[in-house]
Amino acid sequence: FVAYAELVFANLKGVRYFTTFNEPQSICVGGYGGTGAAPGLGSTLQMYRCGHNLLLAHARAVASFRRSGPAGAKISLNLNQDYAYPRNASNPDDQAAAQRQLIFRLGWWADPVYRTGDYPEEMRTFFTEHGIELRFTPEEQQLLKGSSDYYAMQHYSSMVCTPAAKTTLDNFGVSCTSEGTESLGWWPAASFWLKVHPEGIRAMLAWIQDRYHPSELIITENGVDDEDTGSAAGPTQSCGALDDPTRPGNCGACTLANVRDQFRIEYYRGYLYNVALAVKDGVNVRGYFAWSLLDNFEWSDGFRCRFGLVCIDYTSPTKDRIPKSSATWWQQLLDRINTASTTVVDALI
Repeated sequence: FVAYAELVFANLKGVRYFTTFNEPQSICVGGYGGTGAAPGLGSTLQMYRCGHNLLLAHARAVASFRRSGPAGAKISLNLNQDYAYPRNASNPDDQAAAQRQLIFRLGWWADPVYRTGDYPEEMRTFFTEHGIELRFTPEEQQLLKGSSDYYAMQHYSSMVCTPAAKTTLDNFGVSCTSEGTESLGWWPAASFWLKVHPEGIRAMLAWIQDRYHPSELIITENGVDDEDTGSAAGPTQSCGALDDPTRPGNCGACTLANVRDQFRIEYYRGYLYNVALAVKDGVNVRGYFAWSLLDNFEWSDGFRCRFGLVCIDYTSPTKDRIPKSSATWWQQLLDRINTASTTVVDALI
């Protein structure tokens, strides 16, 4: 991996921001612990080994970057995490479960890089109790600690947590879900795991700021999808009407109805507002990327889930690209901020 990274560094001299890995949690949990993503091993032990090797590959690539990478450029790794709430906010066991979820799923990666050079204490104890022999040497800890120049955060949704009925290697004693959260007022997107709760991004930013104190944080992904029902991927189940701003709608060929994505505008309005409030709270957010510019091939969902601000007509021989209403909204928002020198909060009101 270091050899590959060095080839990238050498050929992209004009790039200012690099990242070594995108969503280590998705790679290792989805592909090694589960079977829904490549290579689909379905082994919890391999999941933790994947994480160990990935962290070391990151640290060694960053060390090479700092020796001979492009002058003035920065490097990080992109960490995704849904915010974890206690199922019952007044229940101490649920509160502890929510914190344990954040530590085992985000602290797994972020503690070695931004805090100690090692796994969180809770994970080290868990590994010892379950005979998982994964340890970083003092030299490896030194490489890991501080191996990032900025915090790259990816966030879409939130979940609720409670203690698991039985502790296993893959649940570490916690049971979390986003299912059933419609009763809490969280509305569903096309992806089963994505429930829209704008306040969650503010809570996630506060947790990261409090634990890791990043001097620079960039939100590298944030967005919402609707479901394709008539593209080259074939017909799929409908997910509602586009004129209902509380739920994503049908998205096949790019018809007039497809591109009137008011639900996506409401998503961005709510999430950006909470990002702006987090900045006022003292979180050092320096950048934000909407996911995504174009409808894309979305992991194992293929073309079914559309995240784009621009619709791709998969039925067209030329794959026509048509800006959605959300693209116009973004342009107008940025124009208000740039021309009126107003704040994001004021521009969103």
